[in-house]
Amino acid sequence: SAVPLAAQFSCENELLNKLHRSVLWSEATNLHSVPTDCPQRDERLGWLNDMTVRAEEAIYNFDMAAFYTKWVEDIREAQGETTGAITDVAPFVRYGRRPADPVCSSYLVVPWLVYLHTGDTALLRRHFEGFQRWEDYLLSQTEDDRLYYSYFGDWCGPLTISDSSSMASGSYSAITSGDYVSTWAILFNAFLLVKIAKVLGKEETTERYLQLFERGRAIFNQMYLDEKTGQYGSGSQACNAFALYIGLVPDHLVDKVVQNLVHDVKDKNDTHLTTGNQATKYIFDVLAQHGHADLAYALASQDTYPSWGLNILNGATTIWERWEEASTGLVTQCCSQNHPMYASIGSYFHRYLVGITPDEEGPAFERVRIEPKVPQDLQWAQSELDTVKGKLACKWSKKDDSLVVQLEIPFNCTAHFLVPAPYTSAEITD
Repeated sequence: SAVPLAAQFSCENELLNKLHRSVLWSEATNLHSVPTDCPQRDERLGWLNDMTVRAEEAIYNFDMAAFYTKWVEDIREAQGETTGAITDVAPFVRYGRRPADPVCSSYLVVPWLVYLHTGDTALLRRHFEGFQRWEDYLLSQTEDDRLYYSYFGDWCGPLTISDSSSMASGSYSAITSGDYVSTWAILFNAFLLVKIAKVLGKEETTERYLQLFERGRAIFNQMYLDEKTGQYGSGSQACNAFALYIGLVPDHLVDKVVQNLVHDVKDKNDTHLTTGNQATKYIFDVLAQHGHADLAYALASQDTYPSWGLNILNGATTIWERWEEASTGLVTQCCSQNHPMYASIGSYFHRYLVGITPDEEGPAFERVRIEPKVPQDLQWAQSELDTVKGKLACKWSKKDDSLVVQLEIPFNCTAHFLVPAPYTSAEITD
């Protein structure tokens, strides 16, 4: 499909530059009328669970508005007229199920991202009823406020020693329970519906979903939060990252939950991920947002198992479906070497490492926040976006003990630059 490249990224670390190119190539080669999961095996379907986390990377890197408008219509056409249930894949052919796994929040995520990046409310208006019907269906399936049905959960995490005999056995959400992820997905949808209803001027509906979110937040914490330890669910990286990402954690426990996540990543797993295709994206959002720029950068540039870097060192030029082939030599039917669900890392480069973030209060880059999360071990990074307002670019570099920032801001765009810690000021040029 004709989706023009809309961004450039580079930095001092050549491994990250190669990873960025792998993200671009994986995304570009999987856009054939639908956002396919892979181009090389007899599947090639628009999996909604993948797109929940992949969509932000894609809309930073490519002009996706027309493509997404078409694909969201595919989702709506497959939605059950009576039940409101959507499908795992859209268009709905051959594989997947109806109802979809609850993690298929891409039906809401994609139109929201189109609105943020273009300012166009057409998708939100056209599909708002469909969003609500999908949420109502999920709510109808709960038992005691918990949603038990789950097919994928946090899909395709790294294999552990106990399940290393079979690559397929590692696909399922082994260390993060399906009911945890599914129940969280209802709250994620409500979180998005509050934002969407507000944009559409639906005050009563906004209040309804705000109440749903707040009530669900309290119940979720009652079911899954151990206040003494500050751990959610099984205490996995995914469990804690999910809760932090949409603000489920009580204010007085945020630091404790963040520290548990940091300890699990840095100390317990020697700066490696244990997350699957969903939480891998959110872990970078959470670490960057909570003052752990160095750890997020170390994870992104890791080159031992499991990591993107190891795959690149073993010849990868696109993103792989699994981490294991490079380290185990196992090659099976479930091992795609061009699979953009883990390309979700691509949004981290633009949004956090360089810091360019669209502002919800001024969509279509009428307002933009530039808040780079500068790691100690990187000397410079830069990003350039072709926005609907024009070229928007930021480059930061270190000079002695100072931070030098070059900005290019388009007309009719107001940019707010936040000097990153530990710097107290920055030399800004245009």
